[in-house]
Amino acid sequence: MPDFIRNKNNKSKRTIWVHALSVGEVISAVPFIKVLKEKQINGKILFSTSTKTGYEVAISSFDTSYDIVESVFYAPFDLFFSVNRFINKINPDMVIIIESDIWPNFIYQLSNRNIPVYLVNARLSVNSYEGYQRYSFFFKPLFSLFYKICTQSDIDKNRFSGLGVPWDALVTTGNIKFDQEAEFLDNREKRIIREHLNVRNGSIVFIAGSTHGGEEIMLCDAYCSLRQRYPELILIIAPRNPKRSGDVYKIFKSRGFKVNVLNESSVSEKSTNPEIIIVDVIGILKKLYAIADLVFIGGSLTQDGGHNPLEAAAYGKPVIFGPYMSDFREISGLLVNSGGAVCVSCVKDIISTAGLIISDKSAASSMGKKAFEVFESSRGSIERTINEISDRRT
Repeated sequence: MPDFIRNKNNKSKRTIWVHALSVGEVISAVPFIKVLKEKQINGKILFSTSTKTGYEVAISSFDTSYDIVESVFYAPFDLFFSVNRFINKINPDMVIIIESDIWPNFIYQLSNRNIPVYLVNARLSVNSYEGYQRYSFFFKPLFSLFYKICTQSDIDKNRFSGLGVPWDALVTTGNIKFDQEAEFLDNREKRIIREHLNVRNGSIVFIAGSTHGGEEIMLCDAYCSLRQRYPELILIIAPRNPKRSGDVYKIFKSRGFKVNVLNESSVSEKSTNPEIIIVDVIGILKKLYAIADLVFIGGSLTQDGGHNPLEAAAYGKPVIFGPYMSDFREISGLLVNSGGAVCVSCVKDIISTAGLIISDKSAASSMGKKAFEVFESSRGSIERTINEISDRRT
């Protein structure tokens, strides 16, 4: 077990344990924790995650100076002795779970010790709700143990109520994914990124972020067609799981494209005129969106629920994604309705939509502005959520 608490005997500070499942939840948690730290001046924050990729993103997001969090660590297995040992070691004053990853032993032992547990940015899909309902004899008592559940929408709030959560323990605070930090890069910083990737001036950059298996083949087919019309087009692909980079490399290399791979410290196979760039590193995709002319959101052409389109919208980029955006239904709906994003369903759709965006700079600029307006107008969930946590009844 890692040495979580550097000042074990110092209980003058409240200990706040924040937990997030994996990459998506960790990314959402970063700005939340930064604001939480500002508000909780006398509190020390410990952060846990359940996956290796989530841990790596957390480590890269919170530096080692301990200015924001005291420690980043893997959560224990949900076994009685493991959970018991961790809780004894950390002795938290409160626990905050981001969105999901609800473990019964963990929740019950915290409740038995009268440690308040908050579930924030909570959502319940139809499938999850129906699944919990089928085993309501088990889950209703479990969900009722949360001190407060801050939901993304009123629909989620009503579903949690249907699972037996007391109404006064439920509040709709919105989606903290709207509150991702907008990181504005100036022209010099963008130029440095382009030079590092060997992207020439005048190139059109199409970024496909967080792609899943099956999507890269479709993107390859679309790129083959688009490249004939726009020879200056470069495709940058960031697989959701970097371990798949080798497979993605083979797909494009087999079609005869010049493929570069962005590794931890450099670009391998440094072609001076790459057509395809594969990102084999975690934590930089958000910044790469700054140089994009258009962005495809992965996990949306396969039934994987999609990924956060606001990371691209924050830079004012035109966004396209597939029909399977169930994990970001509200956000994707707002983007499409505003004209800031387009939903595509097949290779032909990608070709036609991307072609329109590339060929009409005025329309592309308007689309990007609308995407950014959705990003800006929907913020504030973090403040509302932290106000609810701070408003704990004594």
